[in-house]
Formats: sequence, C-alpha cells, structure tokens
Amino acid sequence: MRQLELRQWASAFLVDTTTAEGQAELRNGLGPTASCTLCRRPPHAGLAPSPARSARGATRLQASEVLQLLSGVSSTPVAALGAAAEVVAERLGVALCSIVAVVPDRRSSSGSASTTQQSASPQSAACAPAAAAASAASSGGGGSNGSGRPGACVLLAASGSGAELLQQRPVMRGPEWSGARLAAAPAGALALRVPPEGAASQADALPRDFEALHVSAGLCSFLAVPMAAPGIGVLGALIVAAAAPGAFDDARWEPLLTTLASALLQHLRNKQTTCLCEMLISLDGADDPVAFVSVLLEEVVKFTLLATNVPMGARFGAVDPQQPRMVLIERDRRVPAPAAGALGGGALARSSPARGLLAVELPLSETLLAAALRARRTRVLADCARYLGSLDRPPARDVFMPRSRRLPVASLVVAPLASGSSVLGGLYFTTGTAFDISQLQETINGLVAAVLPLVLQKLGGQFDRLQDLATASAEASQQGPISVAALAGSAVGIAGPHFIQELVLSRVLSRGPAGVCYQGFYLSAPAAVKRVRYTLHAPSPA
Repeated sequence: MRQLELRQWASAFLVDTTTAEGQAELRNGLGPTASCTLCRRPPHAGLAPSPARSARGATRLQASEVLQLLSGVSSTPVAALGAAAEVVAERLGVALCSIVAVVPDRRSSSGSASTTQQSASPQSAACAPAAAAASAASSGGGGSNGSGRPGACVLLAASGSGAELLQQRPVMRGPEWSGARLAAAPAGALALRVPPEGAASQADALPRDFEALHVSAGLCSFLAVPMAAPGIGVLGALIVAAAAPGAFDDARWEPLLTTLASALLQHLRNKQTTCLCEMLISLDGADDPVAFVSVLLEEVVKFTLLATNVPMGARFGAVDPQQPRMVLIERDRRVPAPAAGALGGGALARSSPARGLLAVELPLSETLLAAALRARRTRVLADCARYLGSLDRPPARDVFMPRSRRLPVASLVVAPLASGSSVLGGLYFTTGTAFDISQLQETINGLVAAVLPLVLQKLGGQFDRLQDLATASAEASQQGPISVAALAGSAVGIAGPHFIQELVLSRVLSRGPAGVCYQGFYLSAPAAVKRVRYTLHAPSPA
C-alpha cells in the first residue's frame, strides 16, 4: 500500500503541464486514474481520485499560473503591486483584490531611527523616515512581531469592485481597519463573511474598510492573509473579497493566497515602497493646502532620488477651475527643507507653511500642463536646449519658472493630476542635465497614481489659497533686498532689478578691453552674458 501511494505521488509530479492533456489531467485531480504523460504508465485500476486530491491539484495549477504571471510584472515595486492586484482579481475570479502595507508606529521605533540616520548613505538618508521604518521592522518593531504597534495602514493597490471606494482613503489610522486587525492577530489569516439574513448585525463587527465595501459594493465575503517574513513581522496584507457569502470557506483559499503573498513580499520590502508609505502618511497629516504642497514637493524629490538615483527637482501646477489660469509652485533650494518630524502638520509646517516656496501665476494657454491635461498623458522634454533651438515661436510658459533658484532645467516631465471630471493640475519632474527622463516613466506614473487620491482630497477647491501664495511670493520678490549688482545695473540704465534677479553667472568665457563674457543662465535657460566696462566721469567744473 505504501508503494502504491508513492507511485500516486510520483505520477502527480510527472505530468507534463505544458500540454493541454497534462493540464486536463491536473484539473482532474492528479489522480491515479489518469495516465502519466511523460512515462506513459497505464492508470491504476480500481482507484478513483478523491475530492481532496482534486482540490489540491486545481489549487496547485492555479497557483502556478498566477505565479508565472506575477513573475512577468514590472520590476518597479509600485507598478508591480498594482499589476499584481489586477492579475489576482482576474485569474482567481474574485470581485476585489487589494494590497495594504502595515507601517509600524514611529514612537515604537524612535531608537532605531536615530541609529539608521547616522549610518545611512546619501540615497537612503534621502528618505529618513523610510529607513527608520525599515530598521524598526528588521529589529522586530513592525507589525505583530515584538512590541511594535501598527501606526497606519497604506493602500498600495486595488483592483475590482469597490477599488475606487478604497482609494478615497489610502491612509488608514487606528486599530479598526483590516490591516491593523490582521497585524494584531496572533497568527493566520482573517476570514470574515456576512450572511444575507444577518447583514445589518454582522456588518458592525467588520473592519471599517470591509464594512464600507459591504454597504457600498455589496461584498459579503472577505479573506486577508498576512504578508510577513520570519523575524520581521507583518508588513502588509493581501486581501480578496467576493459578493457571495462563504465564497472563501474552501480550505484551498488560504494556502493559495499565502503562496501569492510570499511572492509579492519582495516588492513590499523594497525601500521604494517603504519611502512611498511614509510619504503618503506625511501627506495625509498635512491639513493646510500650502503645507500639503510643501510636503509633496519635498517628499517627491526624496522619493525620486531613492528610486532612480537621479537628482531631480519638483514643481506643482494648480489649475483654476473657473478660468484658464494656473499657479506654478516649487521649493526654493536656498531654504532648508523642514525636518522629518515637522512634515505632515508638524510645528514648522503649522507655523510657516509657505516658508521656502516660490509661486507664480501664469496663463494656462501655451503651457505643457495644458497639453498634458488635454491628452491625459505625461509630456516629456528630454532636452530643453534642443527644444528651444527647434522653435520659431516663444517656448511653453511653464518650461522655465520665473524667479527660480533651482538648477537649470535641462529635461522635464509633466504628469497630469486628474481623475474623471476632477482636474486639479500637474506634477513636474526636472533634471539639471540632459537626460532621457522617459526611461523613468514607469516610476513617475506609479508615484503620480499613488499620490493622486490624496492630492484630489486635500487640494480640491483650494485654488484660491494657492493663488494667494503666488501673490505673496510676487510681492516678496519686489520688496526684498536689492543686491549691489542690481543697484549698479540700475544706475547705468542697462537693466532694472527684475532683470538682474533672473540672471545667474557661472564662469568666465573670455576677457577683453571692452568687458567680460560669462557663461550663465537667464530664466534658467543657458545664455552668454557680456558685461561691458563703463567709466563714469565726474562732471567738469563750470
């Protein structure tokens, strides 16, 4: 009898699953009544496949197919998780699939954060909160492992019925959400269902996100499996939902989802994902619109440096819903960025939300942002110098930002921030050297998709506040101190202070008796600037 069982076990693994016959045999239960495709053995007479063996075979085949598809998704973590949610929802036939990250409470990992910041590289130091969270997780401070408590849950991907509802609240704080409840559970998955006859009473015991999905999308069965690693704890959750009550009562669902969760864990443990989670938590904590833009620009610069190893600048363009006007905002590089503890509604952000921001109001027409919003696609300028040289008309208004104190713009990408009928503006990514920034399109699109729900939630209907920021920025630039160079230029009548403020000189190109020629930038555009020698003679006596 033991030898018969071994032959049955061997025949299950000798089936050639690359052929249609082999897949049919696996679906029929890997059983001894099916002949082996590779060795062509005859079936064992008198033995029928058991339902349990058939279920295991179907589960194994289903997991193999999904894992094969997951192995071909993007290598970018943010994009990979989004594609994975779509694959799981489609291949497993569930109504909804979502992936949630569990971020540990910062207060429980403050000691690890200080140690991480002292030994971090420039790329990892660019996202100090993310490094602190990763250090806390590796030391047992995250999820349900050790004494760490889940500080917040962040929605990273959702696909299917109710996905738009979940995206309205990407950051979930408190223990009443499914991710936090799963992290606090002793072990195993979280399986809940709402029978039709007791839906009203049973819904009260559901996590808040499950309850909202039940009420709004009619989903009644939920299964959440932890995404965890030994010695680290729960870092996230893979969640599926269905409309039929008891859809996940079959015992094959939990091991199937656990296998898929283990395959996706590499994306969840990536530093980019950790940094993105910290960014979304900081944005969620910024209640003031101006403070939100300040946090957004600073965190986008940190994330892009960590994800691409390419120093980038960031701008935010807000569109007036009433008339074709826009406000273009960027951070002044001369003003230090707020500390990590001040982001997202901290003391510095509350006291001076506009500190370090430069804003200008422009007509929306003839801008890259207008073109991106019309097409609902990103607009890329790989080489701004070549772009300017090929034009026979003035360039787009938003290529170079007046009064900018950042490095010259050599490459630029504008990603629209719009969803359905809600049009808010766009997010700009700039580099100081010519670079085919379209190679980073996947990273940029994933970042924009992640921050879009919070941008729409926090900045919707707040254009007047950003317009006031542009007015205050213009008044400050006009009333600010005037440099000696500006006074000298004004004295001889060659240019006013407004011209000198937009001029940056970098190095000397040539010298002569008439003056000096410099290489520099005007309005962030490369320019050759000649300083002519003037001799001011005193008036002759009468």
